[in-house]
Amino acid sequence: MYVNKFNIKSSHKEWVEQIGLLSHREIKIQSYRETDKSIEIDINCDTSEKGYKAVCDIVNKHNAYVLENPDYFSNIEDICFATYEPSGEFGMMFLNKECRYYNIDNYLHQLKREDSCELQYAYILMDADISGFLSMDGYVTNKVLIMDYTQSCLNPSDIGMLLSKFSDLEQVIIADTDLAYSLEDIGDAIYSYNDKLEVYFVKSGQLEKYLP
Repeated sequence: MYVNKFNIKSSHKEWVEQIGLLSHREIKIQSYRETDKSIEIDINCDTSEKGYKAVCDIVNKHNAYVLENPDYFSNIEDICFATYEPSGEFGMMFLNKECRYYNIDNYLHQLKREDSCELQYAYILMDADISGFLSMDGYVTNKVLIMDYTQSCLNPSDIGMLLSKFSDLEQVIIADTDLAYSLEDIGDAIYSYNDKLEVYFVKSGQLEKYLP
């Protein structure tokens, strides 16, 4: 059974309503887990443009809500929204700080970003079907993009299309080196799109800044 307005167990009902968590037909809330210090939401999202746009709308409204109500999540430390395809395959994840998933906690803290309940980070498993995300008419307000390139075939020439979906992007992390293309090709493609972005590669658990 999916989560709906009748069975959701949340102590943050105002926030749930304001961000429209349960108001999009294109997505379903697969699970909602809340503790005194964390909120984790799994979203069942088809790979269509409408599905991804609905997810981005929720993320953007969450970030706007946090900025407008900075004390609302005073006790919450971890917030994570994860998307899954109808087949059950993982797609994307939006989070406010490092987490235990996909070894992100091994390196994300090295950016030394200020703690926030904003969903600052977007993590994309690049071999997932993100075609709807790439073609959607919309954007998302994350500041850091983590691209896990495991077995990905995304051509560096398509990276600009991906980056264009992030309106507030400041930093990009390439989280895997099992690539069909060279790190230099990917780094150059990112800089060609926006030379103000900081680009990092993960090597042996450490972030290494890429300089063209």
